[in-house]
Amino acid sequence: VKARLAPYRTAQGESAQEVLIDWKNVGNATITVVHADIVAYDRAGNVLGSSASDYTVFASSVAGGVKPGRIYHEPRGDGFVLIPSLDGHASRVSVRITRAG
Repeated sequence: VKARLAPYRTAQGESAQEVLIDWKNVGNATITVVHADIVAYDRAGNVLGSSASDYTVFASSVAGGVKPGRIYHEPRGDGFVLIPSLDGHASRVSVRITRAG
């Protein structure tokens, strides 16, 4: 699992960040849904309020999903948006897959 932070502009024009998650299907079945814990940190290492637990980071209604051995690269605009707040922007993010199927 690789998580990237990318600049994002909200519909209200606010500066935010988007978490883009790349992952590999290491199993032997096609994956159509993935859930993960997303934890954003500030420069001091404090957890930001816009983190999420067991969040759906990938869902495919198209037949096929992500086949075994393939890597999914999340495109910009499809990621998890960190809500701009008094916490400020994240300096890093960690992602842990909680469920896949």
